[in-house]
Amino acid sequence: MGSGGMIPSYLLIKNLDMLNTIWSLVLPGAVPIFSVILVMNFFAAVPKALEEAAFIDGANALQVLFKVYVPVSIPALATDLGIGAIWLSPVCKSPQDDNGYDISDYQDIDPMFGSLEDMELLIQEAGKRDIRIIMDLVLNHSSDEHPWFKEARKSKDNPYHDYYVWRDGVEGTPPNDLGSTFGGSAWEWVPELGQYYLHLFSVKQPDLNWENPKVRQEIYDMIQWWMDKGVGGFRLDVIDLIGKEPDLKITGNGPNLRKYMRELSKETFQKGDLLTVGETWGATPESAKLYSNPDGSELSMVFQFEHISLDEQAGKGKWDLQPLDLLQLKKVLSKWQTELKGEAWNSLFWNNHDLPRIVSRWGDDGEYRVESAKMLATLLHGMQGTPYVYQGEELGMTNVRYDIEEYRDIELLNLYKERIGNGYSKEDVMESIYAKGRDNAPAFQMQLSDSQFFDFPGCQFLMNDPSGYHRNSKPGSNSFLHTLTAGEDIGPLGTDRCLFHKMIAESTCSRTQLTKDPDLILKHVLLYHDGTGEGMAGRSYNNHFILHVRDNVKLLGYLPFLNIMGQLVIAILLGILYRAIRGVPLSAQSGISFSGKRLLRFGIILLGLKLNLLDIVHAGYKVVALAAINVAITIFVVYGLSKWLKIDKRIGLLTACGTAICGAAAVVAIAPQIKAKDEETAVGAATVAILGTIFTLAYTLLYPVLGLSANGYGVFTGATLHEVAHVIAGAAPGGQGALDMAVIVKLTRVAMLVPIALIIGLWSGRQASGGEQQSAKGIRWRELPVPWFIFGFLAMSGLNTLGIIPQEMISGLLVLSYMLLAMAMAGLGLGVDIATFRRLGKKPFLAGLLGSIVLSVIGFVLVCGFGLN
Repeated sequence: MGSGGMIPSYLLIKNLDMLNTIWSLVLPGAVPIFSVILVMNFFAAVPKALEEAAFIDGANALQVLFKVYVPVSIPALATDLGIGAIWLSPVCKSPQDDNGYDISDYQDIDPMFGSLEDMELLIQEAGKRDIRIIMDLVLNHSSDEHPWFKEARKSKDNPYHDYYVWRDGVEGTPPNDLGSTFGGSAWEWVPELGQYYLHLFSVKQPDLNWENPKVRQEIYDMIQWWMDKGVGGFRLDVIDLIGKEPDLKITGNGPNLRKYMRELSKETFQKGDLLTVGETWGATPESAKLYSNPDGSELSMVFQFEHISLDEQAGKGKWDLQPLDLLQLKKVLSKWQTELKGEAWNSLFWNNHDLPRIVSRWGDDGEYRVESAKMLATLLHGMQGTPYVYQGEELGMTNVRYDIEEYRDIELLNLYKERIGNGYSKEDVMESIYAKGRDNAPAFQMQLSDSQFFDFPGCQFLMNDPSGYHRNSKPGSNSFLHTLTAGEDIGPLGTDRCLFHKMIAESTCSRTQLTKDPDLILKHVLLYHDGTGEGMAGRSYNNHFILHVRDNVKLLGYLPFLNIMGQLVIAILLGILYRAIRGVPLSAQSGISFSGKRLLRFGIILLGLKLNLLDIVHAGYKVVALAAINVAITIFVVYGLSKWLKIDKRIGLLTACGTAICGAAAVVAIAPQIKAKDEETAVGAATVAILGTIFTLAYTLLYPVLGLSANGYGVFTGATLHEVAHVIAGAAPGGQGALDMAVIVKLTRVAMLVPIALIIGLWSGRQASGGEQQSAKGIRWRELPVPWFIFGFLAMSGLNTLGIIPQEMISGLLVLSYMLLAMAMAGLGLGVDIATFRRLGKKPFLAGLLGSIVLSVIGFVLVCGFGLN
């Protein structure tokens, strides 16, 4: 991996927010893998190892957004470009049959993107920077896995049956010949009901029955729920279909459309300051004026597709190609500009998630790719309206060519099957797919330098161009963003203020009457590199990242158990496995020792920034007392069990403290105080972390039967689970209130690490030096086994409490803390062989298991006894 495109280690340390940004980009659990590699090579190549570290760790897609797009280094850039919002295509829970446009729960986030809490944090952090979050809502249909539809198909008498469009019929004879957009009939037979249901799209996307007022009210309540969470607007998918009359084969712009649109706006949109845009494939200038009237009675604006349909053969579909008539394009664009002037508002776009890349479609994506991209951008941004720049469009990205087996889009695959079955040649079908396939939109692989691609390992969704996309983002004069004209001075920021800066600056001079934020420009995001040719190790960070987020990006595989287990235990286990499989050379011992000791102490010191002492004060004395009692009893019980089971007292004490206080972090903090061996520390840390995972899963199952309030459940989980990651996962079923309380109680337990470490250090010193005899002689202060790094932990907590350190810097320092601790754990794991783990780990696991049960029972009793339930 070359250094030209990477961030050098000294810049990572100088710019902690950038570290936080990059820390968020890859899979959970990847940091422990890297930690093992880093520890093995620490003294051999420190700069190279730290550079590689920059691209390792995990976050879900929403966390990437609020950690990457809205960190401290971005607001000036967003302001400079006029970016006012981020448009997310569907992130709600979905089986992903149609890239998220088949929603199974409108009020939850799909796990591949993160959690509802992540979404709320994204909205909050973006709002601090005056950036709106625009959600994509699918109101014409749901998923067939939505609870409404599951109920609807149980019987004709079910209250939810009329939430969808049903017609009686005979198997094999649909109500009419209405076709699905994705091919075949729009009617699907349900034999147990003797009825057909309507699906204008996939069979897994049944159409909602907008004629049912209960359905409409459910939708209005859901939209209001999102508005209350701070969402800044909505993009409404195929909204022109909700007024359909399927019996008359009327789909778009049906007779009830205006009624439903005005009611929808009155009941929801008009109650807030929102931007709303509707996808309307059949819109005309006349109907657009009704949607986007200045009185705000329906929407802010619509997407119309007349210009996008000009390369289709008349009377046929988008797959039947014809050359673009430039004169006709001019007439269409001029018509929309002229007819909407002063009466409605235009949305300007060439590309989106449903469309191929415009440079390949209407330009020359070979020799004249750069010139084609500039020309098309100039045309788009020279018109009045809100421009939508799709990810990669600012780089001049082009279409891709795959074998049919590599495509994933359901529409495209259905077309191939249907046309091959109807006798079309494979060559003709593939040419249509190459030109119009929707998989052209998410496909990308960006290059930051001549030698290095920036890709997302493990991502299931992003598709790579087999020919390579180095031409799309290569820095220097080949980037079409470099300058508008060779050598032209384009502004004080040089190459970063290039074509799109000028185009956006011009287009935002046109003011829309429809929102209080007239300069709102919707953007999609993905990392963008400037045209300096210096790579990311260049002199300035100010404008290195314009973040473009792909609508439906399945950015990262997000495995829940990794989050529950936590990175520390994974690092230990991977270290053990690495040693067992590959072995550890003698040359690596110094790196292992350094990581397991020095990096560990610095990591624990910085971890103190996570604790705000005022939160403990505000929680009240009952919570503090409960935590203290639970910690004391658990240490006594687990240590007592360890002695009864004849476990080495060091492992027993480590297991006891890890179970009682804060998991693996407590183990590694106490270990130096009792002079524990590395293998003992690793066994203790892994034991409590694995037990914490088991109990976290158990808590999520037990939550409905515990009978605790949200606040009580939060106190219970915070007082009894091991790692902070365990507490967050375990408290989630109780909602945000439970989660907030759980974290406070957990951090109260973490604070007890300081006095307990001091006590254990003094006790261990007395044991080692003869107890009473040493006491009689007196102990000199400097000979006390004082855990100085614990005082550092407490000092960091104090600085956080006083608000001396900016929050952005705290965030970056905590990231550094997690990196250091993960490397320390990897170092500990590399020092333990499998045989040792088997030999030492069985009895500590049993002691920890019994102690965890005691901890849970006592915690529950204390919550009820203190009246916190």
